[in-house]
Amino acid sequence: MICEYERVRLPAHQRAGAKDGVFRAHAGMWHSALLLADASSEVFKEVAEALRMFPEYGLVITGHSLGGGVASLLTLLWSQPLFDHADELLSGSTPGLLAGGPRQFATAECFGLVASRPIHCFSFGSPCSTNAALSYYCRGLVTSLTNADDFVSFLSVGAFMDLLNISAVLNRERGVAEKIMRGFLSRQRAKLGEKLRWFDFDFSKLRAYDDDEELATDDEQSSATKCGDAWGVRTSQSKQSKMRADAVEQEEREIDDWHLSLVKTLRANMDSEKLYPPGDVFVLAAPGDDQIADAQLPETAASKAADEDHAPVGLFYCPDVADRFTELRFSRNMIVHHLPSTYERRLSALVHEAHQTP
Repeated sequence: MICEYERVRLPAHQRAGAKDGVFRAHAGMWHSALLLADASSEVFKEVAEALRMFPEYGLVITGHSLGGGVASLLTLLWSQPLFDHADELLSGSTPGLLAGGPRQFATAECFGLVASRPIHCFSFGSPCSTNAALSYYCRGLVTSLTNADDFVSFLSVGAFMDLLNISAVLNRERGVAEKIMRGFLSRQRAKLGEKLRWFDFDFSKLRAYDDDEELATDDEQSSATKCGDAWGVRTSQSKQSKMRADAVEQEEREIDDWHLSLVKTLRANMDSEKLYPPGDVFVLAAPGDDQIADAQLPETAASKAADEDHAPVGLFYCPDVADRFTELRFSRNMIVHHLPSTYERRLSALVHEAHQTP
């Protein structure tokens, strides 16, 4: 599979053009779609014959994962726009919509297919197959459905290049990170030591403690014991505890500042060109999957218990794929959310909830 990007030509879409820039696609999926679109392929022959036999039918193409990416590009090859960019610019609307309604496409005759039939693609677990310009252009032609944590919808060569850049930045920051984390862990060990002191614990057995730890030494403890001033001991320990608490708070502020600075640096280096799911992208999400789902879906006992089979599921439109899918998303469900069975279960739950709604 060729994962590089390839500039694509769309003979039947000349008047629409690439208003937002150059059209690029996943090279391997694009060449697979070209093989299927060709008039000599068995797929083309079957589809063309079916359209001739049923003149009242349109064409719906669908697929999951890699099949969904190829299906999206095949739909693009077999289609033609029933609009031009002048209409879109005059409308002043967002990409994918015209002033008079949704963008319209029909089958094209450039490959010998029956022309002027309705055509659409539904892609499930859609992989990153188009750049942002081509993804927006496919709105009205392709509908992509992805689970919130489906990692395939975030993967492209650009995402892996970002990981390499991040690794280089983290390597440069390693010395600073180690220094800050050593200080923080030292404070945490001091807090632990404060609690263990009451159990008459022998601190010489803890190799993690250094001689310069800000703990009361054995000499200080013995002198306080000899003087018998219990109040003085408690006051001294209280002051030491406060000093330690202030020191820990300062360390935590330093770590927070460093984290913020590091995140900004990392994101500044995550500028590789990426591919995205094409067309109108919808996200299936349950509470805990996504901030939008957490805000809009009801909080039930099932969702609190993270019961995947009974948690409410919502369908949310993604207006900006470049914003949502530009960074890799890692979670414990990243593999499970890509399985066809997960899509089937969640869509069934969504349909069931729709039927139950008065």
